[in-house]
Amino acid sequence: MNIRLTTAADLDQVMQIYHNARLYMRQTGNPTQWASGYPFRKTVEEDIALGRSYVCEENGHIYAVFMLLTTEEPTYAVIDGAWLNSLPYLTLHRVASTGEKRGMVDEIVRWALQRSQNLRGDTHADNLPMQRAFERNGFQRCGTVWMADGTPRIAYHRPPADLPKMVVVAGTNASGKSALGVELAKRFGGEIISADSRQVFRRLDLGSGKITPEEMQGVPHHLLDVVNPGDFYSMADFQKQAYQAAEEILARGNVPFLVGGTGLYVAAVADGYQLSGKMPDLAYRAELENYTTEALYQMLLEKIPTTDVEPKNRNRVMRMLEKIHDGDDVTPSKCPRFQTLKLGVTWPRDVLGQRIDARMTRRFREGMMEEVSTLLKEGVSEEFMLKLGLEYKLITQYLTGVIPSEDELNRLLAIAIKQFAKRQMTWFRRDQDIHWLAMDQDPIQEASRLIQDFLS
Repeated sequence: MNIRLTTAADLDQVMQIYHNARLYMRQTGNPTQWASGYPFRKTVEEDIALGRSYVCEENGHIYAVFMLLTTEEPTYAVIDGAWLNSLPYLTLHRVASTGEKRGMVDEIVRWALQRSQNLRGDTHADNLPMQRAFERNGFQRCGTVWMADGTPRIAYHRPPADLPKMVVVAGTNASGKSALGVELAKRFGGEIISADSRQVFRRLDLGSGKITPEEMQGVPHHLLDVVNPGDFYSMADFQKQAYQAAEEILARGNVPFLVGGTGLYVAAVADGYQLSGKMPDLAYRAELENYTTEALYQMLLEKIPTTDVEPKNRNRVMRMLEKIHDGDDVTPSKCPRFQTLKLGVTWPRDVLGQRIDARMTRRFREGMMEEVSTLLKEGVSEEFMLKLGLEYKLITQYLTGVIPSEDELNRLLAIAIKQFAKRQMTWFRRDQDIHWLAMDQDPIQEASRLIQDFLS
C-alpha cells in the first residue's frame, strides 16, 4: 500500500470518491453532508496545490483521500472541549474512501505522525476503524467537534511528550494556601489561577475569603470576579477559562499556579477532566429540589450502589443524579493538558480549628454580615445565597430570621466550616500525587525545592 501526496493527475478519481461518499451519506441518514456539492473541484485543486491532500492507494487504485491541515477545517461549526491548547498541531482529516482495506487507517495515522508529532484528528462515532487506529497509535479522546450540518464527531489528540508545566497549591479553608501561592509565584515567575467556586462571583469577597489586592503583592491573579452573583457558572465554564488563562500565562513565559480549595475545580484542570459542557436540565433540577437530602442519596444508591459521594453533601448528590439523567459520564475520563506538581497544605487539626475561628472573627469585624445584607438588598436572590453554603447560607438564614440569634449563628458557623474543611481534606487525600507540606514547619523552603526540581 502506497501513501503519497495527491497530484493533479488524481483529480478525477478524487472527485469520484467524493461523489460516491455523498451518495453514501444520503443513503445512510446523513443527507445534509456535502448536500450543496462540497467539496467543489476548485477547492480540491487548491488543496492539491497547497500539498494538503494525500491518497492511500495500491496498484493504482485509490482507497482513501485524507487531508493534513495547519488551520481549522472549514466545516467545523463548533469545537467543544477539544484541542484547547495553542501548540502547533496539524489536523488529520479523512475526507472520503471507497472502502476499507486491512491496515489502511493505521498506515495513514503512522504516515501522518512522521510529519507532525503534535497531531490531532476527528472521526464519526460509528467509524470504529478510525477510532481504533487513533487509539492504537497513542491518541486520546479530547472532546467533540460539530460539523456545519450539526453532525457530532469525536475529537482526538496525541499529547506531546513534554506537556507544559503547572504548579498546584491545594488545601482547606484558612490553611494559608493563598499566601503560600503568592510567595511561590513571586519566587518562580508565576501567575495564579484561583480555583474556588465562590470567588468567581463579583462582590462575594469576605464570605468567600477572596484574596485582597494588597495580599496579591503584585502577582497577577485570574478567575476572580468573572460573573455576577446569581449567574449560571459551571465546572465546565471554569475549566475552559482556566485552560485559556494557563495558555496565556505560558505564552508570556511565566508559570501557571493553580491555587484553591474547590476539589472538583482543581481536578478538572490538573487532571484534564473531559466534560460535556451541557446546560443542566433545570426542570429536572427543580424536581430534585423537592426531595430531602436523604431521599436524594437513596435515589443515587439505587443507580450507583458503589458511589463514594458523601451522603449529606446535597449539592454533590444532586449533581451526580443530574449527570446520570443527562447521560454524562459519572466518572469523567481524563486527558491532561499539563504536567503538574501538586502541593497540598496541611496543619494539625487543632491548629487548623484555631485558624478557622480566628479568620471568622476577623471577617465579621471587617463587615461580612454587611456584605451579605447588601447583596440581598441589591436583589441577589435568597435561593442563590443559600446554595453558596457555609457563611453565605447561614448568615442569610440569620438575616431572614431562620437562625434566632447571633450566638447560634456563630456556633453553627464554627461547626459547618470545620466539617467542610474535613471534607476538603478527605477529597484531596484521595489524590496520591499530592505532596503534603507541613505548614507548621518550613513549607516555603520545601515547596521551593520541589518546584525547582520540577521546573528543571
